[in-house]
Amino acid sequence: MFRIGEFAVLTSISIHMLRNYDKIGLLSPDHTDPWTGYRYYSESQLIRANRIQSLKAMGLGLKEITQMLESDSSNNCYKELLLQKISEKKEEIKKCKEELKKLELSLEKVNHEDNYIFDVAVKKLPVRNVVSYRSKIHTYSEESRLWNYLGKACKENSIKIVPNGFAAAIWHERNHGEHTLDIEVVFEVDTQAKGIEGLTFYHLPACEVASIAFQGQYYEIGNIISHLGRWIDRNNYKVCGNPYSIYYLSPGNTSKEEDYLTEICFPIKKKK
Repeated sequence: MFRIGEFAVLTSISIHMLRNYDKIGLLSPDHTDPWTGYRYYSESQLIRANRIQSLKAMGLGLKEITQMLESDSSNNCYKELLLQKISEKKEEIKKCKEELKKLELSLEKVNHEDNYIFDVAVKKLPVRNVVSYRSKIHTYSEESRLWNYLGKACKENSIKIVPNGFAAAIWHERNHGEHTLDIEVVFEVDTQAKGIEGLTFYHLPACEVASIAFQGQYYEIGNIISHLGRWIDRNNYKVCGNPYSIYYLSPGNTSKEEDYLTEICFPIKKKK
């Protein structure tokens, strides 16, 4: 029989980990002295300890190791568990390769002093219940007219806008011949209604987006759009919907342009 310190030396498993293995039932002492509390391990437990170390070296977690050691000892059972782990590791490798590519692209951009190299986030936005007003304008500065109309119409028709909810401008087609912009502004609302002139109620679908959030005046939007377009192409995505800007802090709720907080979003999906 070996005391815990001796067993730790023989197995290269720390005393701390041996106590943890005992706690979770993975490797318990063969005998614990009821008076002193000393833990003693038998010679035969070296086999189980070595198996634990071997499985850990393959990247298995403690729960998986427990499953392996407590399962049917048939080769078919081991084979199934190992095939599952191999599949998981391949997915991890694929993800690591994608992350490595992004790191290399970021390094390249650092060398070219790109201001937004670390600001692109890919995330999934949930479905939202919205009310919208859509119209054509000649310049982006006219967008405030659309927001004023939508806000006034909501107030006059007692449409309840979700506090701190989604507020965005969706960019539809741009007619270069007519020098017009097709813009739709939306507020997130609790309920839908019908028959209100100029307003449309619908569910804005959930989607995955590439986005950049920035603070300050709107003159940076053009640079951000260009950066997002390059990022999407280089990372094997394609745009699959109308881009839009989400306004968190805007002229509607702050008078300081330097406090404006905006997020530019492009709906995306992976290229095949």
